[in-house]
Amino acid sequence: YWEPQNNDNNVNNGNMGIAVIMPKKMQTYLQVEGHLLAIDTYVSGEPYVYYMGSAWSKGGVATAADWFKIIDEESMKIQNPLQVILK
Repeated sequence: YWEPQNNDNNVNNGNMGIAVIMPKKMQTYLQVEGHLLAIDTYVSGEPYVYYMGSAWSKGGVATAADWFKIIDEESMKIQNPLQVILK
């Protein structure tokens, strides 16, 4: 998500980016009343892991391209965690 923030006051309030990274592939996505819903199964008592983050164009992430690059890089790190082998 990357959208301009409300500027009813005629001030440039910048753009806001929001993302959720789901490490495992979701079974289904639905769009309901402007919201994207991820549908998945859950085993009671098991951990359910996801990552959420946000950015603001006036807080260091200038463009949508920058934001989506950050999300892609973080997703790759999650999918390919650093492994250290001591010998």
